[in-house]
Amino acid sequence: MWDKKKRTIALVVILGLVLALLVACAGGEKEATPTAGAGVTPAAGEPVYGGVLRYNAGSADPPIWDFRKTVSYATMTHSSYVHGKLLTFPFGPDEDPADFTPRASLAESWDMPNDLTIIFHLRKGVKWQNKPPVNGREFVAEDVKYTFDSLVSLKSPNLWQFAAIKSVECPDKYTVQMNLSEPFAPLFTNLADAFAWIFPREVDEQYGGMERAENVVGLGPWMVQSYQPSVGTVFVRNPDYWGKDKQGRQLPFIEEVRSPQVPDASTSLAAFRAGNFDVTLSVSREDWDSVKASNPELIWTKDWVSIGMTYLYFNVSQPPFNDVRVRRAISLAYDRDTWVATINYGAGARDNGPIPVGQREWHIPEDQLGDAGQWLKYDPEKARQLLAEAGYPNGFSVDLNSTGGYGTTLVENGELVVDMLSKVGIKATLRLKEYGAYLSTTFVGKFDGIAWGPQATFMDPDPYLYEMYHSKGTKNQINLANPDLDKMLESQRKEYDRAKRKQIIWDISRYIVDQAYRVYTPTGFGRGAYHPWMHNYGIKMGGYDYGARFEKIWVDQTSPAWKK
Repeated sequence: MWDKKKRTIALVVILGLVLALLVACAGGEKEATPTAGAGVTPAAGEPVYGGVLRYNAGSADPPIWDFRKTVSYATMTHSSYVHGKLLTFPFGPDEDPADFTPRASLAESWDMPNDLTIIFHLRKGVKWQNKPPVNGREFVAEDVKYTFDSLVSLKSPNLWQFAAIKSVECPDKYTVQMNLSEPFAPLFTNLADAFAWIFPREVDEQYGGMERAENVVGLGPWMVQSYQPSVGTVFVRNPDYWGKDKQGRQLPFIEEVRSPQVPDASTSLAAFRAGNFDVTLSVSREDWDSVKASNPELIWTKDWVSIGMTYLYFNVSQPPFNDVRVRRAISLAYDRDTWVATINYGAGARDNGPIPVGQREWHIPEDQLGDAGQWLKYDPEKARQLLAEAGYPNGFSVDLNSTGGYGTTLVENGELVVDMLSKVGIKATLRLKEYGAYLSTTFVGKFDGIAWGPQATFMDPDPYLYEMYHSKGTKNQINLANPDLDKMLESQRKEYDRAKRKQIIWDISRYIVDQAYRVYTPTGFGRGAYHPWMHNYGIKMGGYDYGARFEKIWVDQTSPAWKK
């Protein structure tokens, strides 16, 4: 039976133990690091240093902490507190949540003398965190070269984002020149995304990598203080962090980030309402009214829609899914309007693919799909007709492969998918794999039947197209080989003119929807919230760079409502 609500006393008890363990690991409440402004009573909304930010780490432990060697969202979100990148995106309460325009970070400026050369000018005086084995030495151009060279030597699963980089040169200590093998429009966005952290050579030389939390060192706003698998992580402020706010004040303001691991969405929300979490990324639509009633003091963020996606996918090289009629039948069985009305409580978008609807510049609206739009309608009678034409008049039985590693909500929603497929004669059985096993098998296309799960969020449309549908794409989970589509996919990534690139992408989107290579799940509108003792938080519509989201937050410890 599909049940949207699963709340248990046991989970609440577990959460209390997790929070207690994190406090113990952190050594209890700590005084703020001595810094200009520390301990000053907030005046006129001016930030002060100190305090703790408590935020849910999510559903899974990092499989390893070396971000070069995994695609895990857990590794990327945890890494974001500690590491730095050449470029970044705009973060903060005054920024557009959908603005993914690359901005300066460790590179304070860059030039592009031609389509195949990018020259980055690095900030001077930036220091690595003052812990072994780098011990606070200066960040220089050779660090950038080593990072991207190591992605190649390690055959990183994230290398596809930077594959156009033919070589990296260091003309001097603070200049990096990237030479490209071909024009590559997505590169700047990829360099600002949460897969492009800079890595220190010494960690490889001394530890053989950054697999363990105790070996993690970076250029970011916080450092790892403690980590317990299945419990959580405590990060402590990096006193040598180079970042400053618009007024020139050193970041971050928060002394500690405590990030317990709480997979159950209901338990996490209960902890937030009780003040045990300070910030929540998103409150589901079903809970908006009740949370407002129980916590009228909360401050709500701008509404947003994720640039992530969840979908059904198949091995299109093997029966029955090599038959477009079967795939279209499954798409017609998907009752998108009911999904929006029930799962998203009426606040959602039904056409969340192939480019997520949150990517406003690149997503093709449903009314622009032309004939391909017919396969997004709910028509179980037409679906059964197509299945009969394909040789399955009585439907068929199939496994629906997924994982509980993304939290309980995904599993619960998977039960609704099973129910919808049953309406056209497809008898699906939900099979859950352990998160690590799912990543190494189902997620990379090694499965029988149908798969159900999310894809990572990306700031550029290219990963949702080339990597997922090109015959050589690293995320081609469906084993697709279509030479005509390959040519279209290649052309969009070489086009620097954004208007021209958009038209190519829309043509690709029409083709993909018509072929029903994947069946995309509707997405809901999100709305985050935070407690009134927290200040200066701004939502972002996607990505794993939580460190950048939080580095400007400060806590008013004099607030009568503040809960330590």
